[in-house]
Amino acid sequence: MEMRGSYVIGTDAILLKAYRLHGLFATNEVLARRYHPKVWDQTARSLEKRFFEIELASLLIEIAAALRVLFDQRLDPTDQQHAAFEQRQMRLMPLTIMVIDPPPKPSRSPNRTQPHPSARLNLRFACNKIIHANEVQPLWRDAWEVHEWDIGARLGVEERQIKWQSLSGEVRLSGVEQRARWVAVLHIEPFIQAIAMLLLD
Repeated sequence: MEMRGSYVIGTDAILLKAYRLHGLFATNEVLARRYHPKVWDQTARSLEKRFFEIELASLLIEIAAALRVLFDQRLDPTDQQHAAFEQRQMRLMPLTIMVIDPPPKPSRSPNRTQPHPSARLNLRFACNKIIHANEVQPLWRDAWEVHEWDIGARLGVEERQIKWQSLSGEVRLSGVEQRARWVAVLHIEPFIQAIAMLLLD
């Protein structure tokens, strides 16, 4: 049997993981609205509390690693899809660099670019930051929707009594590169959209 001699990356496998990542965040919002925020001994929320971060880390790493291999394979200038592939992924910006301490110095390497603080960065750079992050922390938001247990507010007879939170759809990444600490925010929805735009036929 003839072998290709390189990693074979199935784009459907990446898309499936992106779908699961989307479902992970969508499910959180449903559970947060449905179950009382002060009661954690409910089966669905107990399972989420136990497995969410494990599933999040696994999906992010698997997606990022597979995409980086795919990017590197398509860097071959003889690949007819090379130019279009690079042009498409450069337009997709799912990552925001929030802090680089100390600020980046101009790179001496012509092939190495240093991001400016608060820059929006492309899918390839997002994958690099996911892979090299030392900390991965999903961010929360105060929900403006009326909670399902807040019956009086739902009926319009009283003000909201239940304040609740759900995930914001952003993940804080942080790490150290060349002795400089960096912090970035990964925007999950644009990240998934970028993957879909890149890989869907």
